[in-house]
Amino acid sequence: MAKPSSLNPNQRIYVAVGAYVVLCQELEHLLKHLIAMTNADDPSITGILKRHAAQEKHSLGMTAGAFVKVSQGETEGLREHLRQIVTERNDIVHKLGEHYGSLIAEGKHEEVLAQLKDKFERALNFTKMLRGAALAILEAFRDGPFRNTDEYSQMAGLCESYRAIIERADAEMVDPAI
Repeated sequence: MAKPSSLNPNQRIYVAVGAYVVLCQELEHLLKHLIAMTNADDPSITGILKRHAAQEKHSLGMTAGAFVKVSQGETEGLREHLRQIVTERNDIVHKLGEHYGSLIAEGKHEEVLAQLKDKFERALNFTKMLRGAALAILEAFRDGPFRNTDEYSQMAGLCESYRAIIERADAEMVDPAI
């Protein structure tokens, strides 16, 4: 990838949009994984994979709604936070020109980048929380239903590899305001 200083303002916006899209894809995948792990009636890896496959074709908005539905306790704040992230994602992906075209045309690239960075950071903070939740649930399954089973070593390996993925993702995060 080119050095940030060699990118023109429009290219910097493209990079910021790309970083945001990739982050939202991770957020969507995390929500799908967490939804798949919510059925205590069948905590087997096979059951989790079947429930995940059922979510595969759902959009971020549908997945966010399903996640709120399976969540316990007071969910209005969660619902509103996810609604904001989904709306911002849809605006960036589907209506970029509509929302930012005039600012870009006026040469206000830094203002666009600042707005994109704010949205990125909101989604990133939520994604980091979900990463931790997914790892905690995997470890609870490993130490609960999978303890003393044939699947324990698979679940332990999954926990280890997921922890490494989280650490690598945090270390390799792209600054969306290049």
